[in-house]
Amino acid sequence: MSPTFKQRLLGATIALAAVLSVISAAPAAAAETSPRPAPPDERTAGTDSAADSSTATMNVYLTSDQWEKLRSTPRSSKIQEPPPQVPGQRPGPDAWAEAEDRTTPLPVSDTPPDGAVKDCLAWETVLWHVYDRFTACQRYAVEAKYYEISNTAPPELEGTTTFTFELLAQADARQRRVRTFVRLVKDSVDYDWGAWDNVFLAPNINLTVSTDCTSGQRLEVCTTSPGPVTMPFAVWDNNDRWYYWDVFNEEKSGQGRDRVSAAQWHLEFSSRGGQYEITHPYHTPDRMIRCDSAGYFSKGQARYPHACVFADAVPHLDYQLGGPRDEVAEHIWTAQELPASTYPLPQPGGTKTIPGQYTFDQSVPGLHRILETHPQYAENREHKTGACYKTGRYRHLYQDTGLPTPPDTKNPDPSKRQDCDEYPFASTLEGCASQRWDCSVKAVNASVNRGAGTDLKNFYVDQRILARDDTLFEPELTNDTFYVDITSAPTPARLHAQPDHG
Repeated sequence: MSPTFKQRLLGATIALAAVLSVISAAPAAAAETSPRPAPPDERTAGTDSAADSSTATMNVYLTSDQWEKLRSTPRSSKIQEPPPQVPGQRPGPDAWAEAEDRTTPLPVSDTPPDGAVKDCLAWETVLWHVYDRFTACQRYAVEAKYYEISNTAPPELEGTTTFTFELLAQADARQRRVRTFVRLVKDSVDYDWGAWDNVFLAPNINLTVSTDCTSGQRLEVCTTSPGPVTMPFAVWDNNDRWYYWDVFNEEKSGQGRDRVSAAQWHLEFSSRGGQYEITHPYHTPDRMIRCDSAGYFSKGQARYPHACVFADAVPHLDYQLGGPRDEVAEHIWTAQELPASTYPLPQPGGTKTIPGQYTFDQSVPGLHRILETHPQYAENREHKTGACYKTGRYRHLYQDTGLPTPPDTKNPDPSKRQDCDEYPFASTLEGCASQRWDCSVKAVNASVNRGAGTDLKNFYVDQRILARDDTLFEPELTNDTFYVDITSAPTPARLHAQPDHG
């Protein structure tokens, strides 16, 4: 069976062993490695898993003539300054992108955000960690082995150079691109070439780093800029400057209402010099970004009609019991954990099934955003009105099962006025009008409810939750799914206070 679009979208970032090889004119097998994964972020999917190993291998094969030329190349005893990076020739963001009113995701600049570096790269070895929808990273060691080859003898190891690199990938909330920042960890380069070559040869061998699209993709699907950066190992090792490359995805490659498309890319290492060049550089496993041109994302006057995200991160909206949205958090917790105790009541002897609980398992039914123009949005509101107030077009469905006392919307004390809160939300396909799922309604403090509604709207923008589009290929698989996570647990008193309909 051929893979689905969703499987293709996520398959490049799941449990891959790292393979880094650089091969010259002579044929040689790539070395397979299994770097140790980062400790998983318990609240984020997307961290690779692999066997217990913390070093990837890069093999470089040179003929005796190439080695002779390399050793005879004049060397400078002075450590060079790292060269400036030439920016790619791509247009900057449009005028709308100048607004800086959002806190997450952070704007893309010439250096990665300090907080993202600290939080994502929190462990010694990070195979591939998708920290959130806009941030991913990796850090691990590479062992570069240099061999002399001939037609008459097995390859002979000349020396080994090890180094540790860091990558911070930042998806853009303003353009269809991801910016990949790369550097070698300062003072991480070690040489095992023998006393003489450790000083006079190995530090002067070049290491070339670049980002490239996966082979076979059309230019409108994936392009990268700028070009490779080449420096001697000694220069890489003595500076902590970040170098960056942009991976672009063009709108014309997209599908559906929001022009959704995915691009694959990888980080590439090679070892090149003036007297020789490795013609077949190999690379880290392919990574995937999903890009769109949805025109309905905004905050205040700022609009965000283009963006890319790491779609294998599982978006989830958090509400905290005991926090500023406590009443809403308690309502959602009850709906998720004790659905049969909520209104509207189940039929006698029946039960209720309410989706959307965040459990770290992506196979659990989630929620799907819909726009206010979607026919079900208004239907969700009508069913909520019937269940809460026993009024409107569907009041007859809820005369016996709806709230026994409607929310107090006209209390003379504004701080005590109530709204009707519904879960799943009216802005989801799983709302109260759903023919597949049940819902819950409850009277909650009006100010708290409206604050929770603002949180939901901000979540849609900040996590780039696309609204459902049934024109996409296999819409059940390719549309965004999100969840709601209620942090901490209710007290025994709260559990006891849940309504008893027995």
